[in-house]
Amino acid sequence: MKIDLSGVQAPTYNPIPAGDYVVDIVHAEVRDTQNGAGKYVNVEMQVQMPDGNTRTLYDVIVFEHNTSAIAQEIGSRRLRSLSDSVGQDAADFDPAELAGKRVQAKIGIQKKDADRNEVKVYKPLSDDAPAPAPVRADAPAPTNSAEPQLSNRPW
Repeated sequence: MKIDLSGVQAPTYNPIPAGDYVVDIVHAEVRDTQNGAGKYVNVEMQVQMPDGNTRTLYDVIVFEHNTSAIAQEIGSRRLRSLSDSVGQDAADFDPAELAGKRVQAKIGIQKKDADRNEVKVYKPLSDDAPAPAPVRADAPAPTNSAEPQLSNRPW
């Protein structure tokens, strides 16, 4: 059996252009780093693109690192910006409660790998935050990335 795929557009794995985006958090959980040196929060989110499509982006936020105080400090600050953005109490932060929350994220391109995105900072939604565009009925199929875009590899 032959299948004609000539009219189907292949998904793109290009990074999301740098800028501020509205993101919907799909899932977040605490995981151990691969080398066992710490813990991180893995955040899966849907980025609302200006054309009405969404892209999946993953953010790895290290908050505990036994061999790098700098990595731990940077990650803890980013995690605090996420906590503040969704209105969770910083003294009682639970990543499992992030699912379903909508925030604004400043997304950039990694310096070490220009083909990957990273979340620079999270901010609460404001009145002037870009709203997701309505999805058109005749819009082409979304080009979601099935491959995780890891911002900070903790291993």
